[in-house]
Amino acid sequence: MRMASRSLGWVAGCGVLVIALAAWWLDGPPAGGEGTGALPAGFDAAPLPCAQVLGCAAQRVMGDASGQCRPQIEQQAVFTPRWTHASGESIFRDYAWLQRERGTITFMGSYAEFQDASGRFGPVAYECDYDPASRQVLGVRVKTAG
Repeated sequence: MRMASRSLGWVAGCGVLVIALAAWWLDGPPAGGEGTGALPAGFDAAPLPCAQVLGCAAQRVMGDASGQCRPQIEQQAVFTPRWTHASGESIFRDYAWLQRERGTITFMGSYAEFQDASGRFGPVAYECDYDPASRQVLGVRVKTAG
């Protein structure tokens, strides 16, 4: 009997603790206190628009940029160009801001080969400067390996 009353007391004590923790959790810690996760003064918690975040902006327009840039990259070949990327994959592997304040992006890739005068294909690396706002290609550069 004595063991049962101890167990009952322990269970009751745990129940009070659970209720107190639940009340604290629902009410939350005091606002502005140290260690509460409150933001420092002057910190803007609003997320940046997608156009100002490179990864977001580039991923959003990469398909359109591929379609606009691809023909201009191919035009840089003296002979036949061919693409080496897997079907359904982007022709670009990387990107960087061209001019962040204007939102223009340079897309980069190396999934192409250009044929030379002897008929052999060699790898090329290319860059395409793209303006998402106007959906225009601003420039294309191609470098042959070697």
